[in-house]
Amino acid sequence: MKVRSKVVVSAISIALSVVLLAVAVMVGMFYNSSQSVDLNPRIMELSENSIDSQGAFEEFEGVSREKKDSLYTYRAQKKFVKESFLPYDKISDSNLTEDEIESVDYEVVIDETSGDIAVNAIFANNGEQIVDTLHGNVFYDEDNETDVIFNVDGELYSAREILGQSSIEECSFWGNLLHSIANAALKLLAIVEPAIKLTLASASDVAALLLVVGQEKYLANYNANSKQIQPSGYVTNQKSYGAWDFGCSDLAYAGCEVIAGYNLAKAKGININLAQTTYLYESLGIELGFAAGYLGSNPYQISYFLKAMNINYIKVTSYSTLQSYIKNSTQYHMIVSRWNYTSASSMIHTFYVNKMGFNSMQTYNMKPNQKSTPAYSASELFNESPKKTFIVAYLIKK
Repeated sequence: MKVRSKVVVSAISIALSVVLLAVAVMVGMFYNSSQSVDLNPRIMELSENSIDSQGAFEEFEGVSREKKDSLYTYRAQKKFVKESFLPYDKISDSNLTEDEIESVDYEVVIDETSGDIAVNAIFANNGEQIVDTLHGNVFYDEDNETDVIFNVDGELYSAREILGQSSIEECSFWGNLLHSIANAALKLLAIVEPAIKLTLASASDVAALLLVVGQEKYLANYNANSKQIQPSGYVTNQKSYGAWDFGCSDLAYAGCEVIAGYNLAKAKGININLAQTTYLYESLGIELGFAAGYLGSNPYQISYFLKAMNINYIKVTSYSTLQSYIKNSTQYHMIVSRWNYTSASSMIHTFYVNKMGFNSMQTYNMKPNQKSTPAYSASELFNESPKKTFIVAYLIKK
């Protein structure tokens, strides 16, 4: 059973077409005719995302979706026989001898305002919980795919990486999970893998829905932000922009990626104001759809904004590669994204960097209440452990 009917999928497709047309018109208002915005890649990614979600749902029976306040709840059932458990039995403390069919009820709860996810697996016949509730958070990987980061005993695991493991024994996720198995007799790790698949499918489904329903909010935000006094220079104190709307949040709390894009455009002499920049981040899907702006923007998708600005860039996802660019004498405009700290609860921060030469940089909005901060090495762009906290950087040659 599919969660979305063909009618709903068609409605979403039509809505997206209208939204993207509106974005194109807005972009045309902002920039001269020599510049163009190619939104076709975004349309393709949304389409593929929806198809992948439906394929995953078809593995289950009785799939349903409910919405209450900010929570989306997905429920589904799957039947297992003894053979389903054999690949997992060799890493279990006990051998499985049961031949009967077991039915498992799954529940995935997603909070659209925070991106938090809770996953439960329960035996249908007696209501016994099979594993402790799995907790995670929605994220998007560097390929712009919806992903979920699970926290098991303080260790973080990507759902896509877990499912991509060629050998169960090679993935420490399963070993850590054994400690949280509530049903010690069976160790039914086989039941968890479909739970992860269902979680990814549900997250992708909500992401597609939020991209559609958020557009009315984005336009309202643009109208409100356009009435603000637009900054004439660089934005260097993010905390003073609490009155500026961004998704269901504001720029002071979640707008660092928007501000980095605005500062970059300002440095390159591109005529775009802060209200327009914010609207483009939202409408191009750079704003994290799950949090409706509460978590800021997906740093891996800042490339959408750069493409809309017709800016050629180098995308760097390795800290060692970033170091090599900073150590040379070439001058770059840069946008750098990092985790503030190594803890699982740490927030992301993104800021603009003006690289003026060999180990010579000025940062903007890297720290609050500072117009600019000098930096002389890559490590000075991070609060701690650059190799662990670096996410992505965009370099634009001057």
